[in-house]
This record gives sequence, structure tokens and C-alpha cells, in this order.
Amino acid sequence: MADAVAPIVESDDAIKAAIEEAHLPSLIASLVHITGDESLVTGDIKPVYDFFGDGQGGLTEAQRAATKARALAALKALRDGAKLPPQPSSATVCKLMNFVAGAEIPERYIPFLREELALEGEDLKAVHSLETLPASAKRDFNVLIVGAGMSGLLAAIRMQQAGIGYTVIEKNADVGGTWMVNSYPGCRVDNPNHLYSYSFEPNHDWPYHFSTQPLLWKYFQGVADKYGLRPHIRFRTEVIDSTYDETHAVWKTRVRGADGKEETLVSNAVITAVGQLSRPRLPDIKGIQSFKGKSFHSAT
Repeated sequence: MADAVAPIVESDDAIKAAIEEAHLPSLIASLVHITGDESLVTGDIKPVYDFFGDGQGGLTEAQRAATKARALAALKALRDGAKLPPQPSSATVCKLMNFVAGAEIPERYIPFLREELALEGEDLKAVHSLETLPASAKRDFNVLIVGAGMSGLLAAIRMQQAGIGYTVIEKNADVGGTWMVNSYPGCRVDNPNHLYSYSFEPNHDWPYHFSTQPLLWKYFQGVADKYGLRPHIRFRTEVIDSTYDETHAVWKTRVRGADGKEETLVSNAVITAVGQLSRPRLPDIKGIQSFKGKSFHSAT
């Protein structure tokens, strides 16, 4: 579970500087959470997004200035001892998301939004249905996870939370999956960081909206360390094949270690988390070389 939100200790100038970098519609929604004043999203400010717009929902200069001033006052008050109001209701969360998106968000998305926002400070996606199972039953059940990238690490964390034994097989020398392997110049994520990171392990210090490969790799390394996953990961080990033994109701997975030796691992379940980009597709160097010095003309 994510740590509790740290109290604000920054100076007025530091708070002002952070506000200058903020996405203002999102900042206004945050102010509702901080102050409890829903009129902030039901008044004259109504973000409208244009594909080639400024990204701030079309707020006027006066609206921007008023928002920044209100945010500075609210954050200073919170720093100096003001208490947060009660958590917003699902109906209020829906209003906030409609405001930020500049469109109506279907009500069916509200549970997802509450999970992602983690307003209650707890991991709403944590495993909760296995508490009644005997510890011996969970201890004797073993899961094999293939891959230590984003999905594999998440699966390992959930197994650990449920008290189920697990082993992770990873063909690379470290965690991170695609964010370890792909290190070409300019490599970065094409989703906003806050959507790409784990909801229960948010990072409020991303330096970019679309972070670069080294930063993402560092994030997943940190998660593996924080949750103590590394002792359960067999690095430089590759899966050859996996078959289900119906007689004994187990999976038998053949793996090959860095030394070339093969062995068969037996597990009750297998989770494949190899990702879509686990195998590189490199250009045909010979084919490219054969084209050197030739000219091409497109047909009309």
C-alpha cells in the first residue's frame, strides 16, 4: 500500500512555483478535495479541450490568475494546520472528473476512478477474498510468474499480499521488462506517468508528463526493492515450454538458466506477463546492405 501523504512543508515560493507548473483544471478539482467547496466546478469555469489548444482547457487569463491565487491560499492553510474536509462522495468524484475531462464521464467508471485516485489512502484493488482460507492451503499453493516487467511485478505483489507462494522467472538481468531492454535515445512512455504507474504506488515527483526510459526503469526497480520481490525472482532464466499435467493438476515449466542448465519447475498456476515487446525485431542488416548504392522510383 502507498505511504500516507506527507504533510506540506515547502515555503510560499516553492508552493507558488509548483502551482505555475500545474494543470489548472486538475488543480481546481484538487481544491474541491482540499476545501470541500464544490462551487469551484459548478461556476463560470468550464474547461473545453481543443486538440491544438493550450492544454489548460481554454481558461482565460483572469480565471488562471484566480485559480492560482485560490490554490496558494488553500495550500498555505493546509500547510499551516487546516484540516481536510470529509472525503468526496462518488457523486462529487463524478462531477470532478466531468469538469477535468470537459465531458460527461459514464457512471460505470466511478469505481475505477476511486481506485485510481486512492482518496481514502488505501489500495482498493488489494486482494481481500482469501482471508478465510487456511494458511496451510495458501502456503502449499505455488504460482509461477513469467516476466518481471510492469505486469509481472504487480502479479508478484498481489501474490505476496494474498500470502501465496510465488516464483518469478525473468530472462533479463534485472526487473523492468521493456523499460530495461529498450534504452535507445529518446525512449519514453506515450501515456501520462500518473496513469502508467501503479495506483497504490504513486510517484508525485515525475519530472515530465511523459517520462523517459531511465526514470521509468528506476521507478520499477524501486517498487521491486520496496516490496522485497527480488529474492523471489530468478534472473537470467528463460522459459522453454510449459505444459499442464491433468493427472496431478499442476503445471510443469521447463526453464534454462544462464549456465545453460535446464530444469522443470512445478506450480499450481502460471501467470504469463511477458508483455508485447519482449522480443526485439531487428532490421535485416544483410538486406539493407544489399540496397546500398541503388536508387528507387515509386510507381505512378
